[in-house]
Amino acid sequence: MAPTLRSVPHMPPTPALRADIPTSTTLTRALRDPRDAPVLALVIRLVLLLVPLAALLFLRFHWAIAVVYLALIQRYSAPFAGLIHEATHRRLFVPRWSALGTFFVEWIVAPSFGMSPYLYAAQHVGMHHAENNLEDDASATIAYQRDSISQYALYFLRFLFAAHWEVLGYLRARGKQPMLRRAALGLAAHYAVIAAALAHDWRAALTVLIVPMVFMRLAFSAGNWAQHGFIAPDAPDSPLGNTITCVEPRFNRETFNSGYHSAHHAAPRVHWSELPDALSRDFERYRAERAVVFVGVEYAHVFVAMMLRRYRWLAERHADYGEELSVVEARLRLRLRPARQRSGQGQ
Repeated sequence: MAPTLRSVPHMPPTPALRADIPTSTTLTRALRDPRDAPVLALVIRLVLLLVPLAALLFLRFHWAIAVVYLALIQRYSAPFAGLIHEATHRRLFVPRWSALGTFFVEWIVAPSFGMSPYLYAAQHVGMHHAENNLEDDASATIAYQRDSISQYALYFLRFLFAAHWEVLGYLRARGKQPMLRRAALGLAAHYAVIAAALAHDWRAALTVLIVPMVFMRLAFSAGNWAQHGFIAPDAPDSPLGNTITCVEPRFNRETFNSGYHSAHHAAPRVHWSELPDALSRDFERYRAERAVVFVGVEYAHVFVAMMLRRYRWLAERHADYGEELSVVEARLRLRLRPARQRSGQGQ
């Protein structure tokens, strides 16, 4: 029998998450919502860890320092993904601190992980949520066979070389000019810095700018492949039909509940700390619509299982809807196939 959803604990209550920064400090008063103290704590931690090492690599390069830097990028890749996700969906900082906070997130932390300033906001909020993983979304998975390594390779190459240019084209076509200008400026500045860095010291540029860019585009493409890997043929535009949920406490604690992807797509502006309750509150709807909910695993596990075609392994970790394991396995197989958006969707 698959584990039940209620056998897995959710996130700790919000006060426990605020332990990193006491609510009386100036840092916490810079936030619009004190529940975002862990997000601010992560921003500070990443700046203090990565900026000095990056500067040292450009001043006096050593391969041992490069290894440490890249190890930190790998260690904090998932928390960073949660951080940039939250920073693009809601304004984290009060007006007085907004410019400075945005500068550190978009111009310091994001490029440290190989991401051009404002590009994630353009892709994720400007396009992905607007198109809901349907065909006009450059990051859409709907047209692919999602348990195929070769199909994922094509998707990743598009993600690596073309998707960011497609995002700019999408924003231009949709008339989203402010977002287009910010993303284009960030992209141009990022590539200019990479060119200057390569001229200064190719080894440092490779370590600080290029390898993180390739690695994070691999990570984001694999994450999106898993998040939107199981699409209901009869409901490809439904948040419960084209997304998955991963209830894994450690992963969700580190990534600001990014595992609750279905609940997030259903209500993108709901605060991340409220997403577990949204799942519990609507669980009967999840059951009725046969939403894909995995328990005790995170997106990386799901992605690897998809590529290895371990359908039974995935079915064994699916939330209990009172069905035979073979029924769950068959449904998961079906939802990995290419799907078609119905007439009128995405328009």
